[in-house]
Amino acid sequence: MFMINTPISFWVKLEDVIANRLYLRYEKGNFKRLCLLKEQKIVIVNKILYMEGKINALLDILKTVPLDTTQIF
Repeated sequence: MFMINTPISFWVKLEDVIANRLYLRYEKGNFKRLCLLKEQKIVIVNKILYMEGKINALLDILKTVPLDTTQIF
């Protein structure tokens, strides 16, 4: 069973799952939460977000990008 101990551990797990499929970066920019460049398989998350915002951005990526779910748990 997958247990979420802290928001940070959940964030790290989300990063691992996404990083297996896409190149994930944190940058400052004039975008609200994230920028997804599908052709280049690059995801840029705004680094000025709080932890909750970063987690929500990563969850949004999971909704739009096909991932290998066997690696999640």
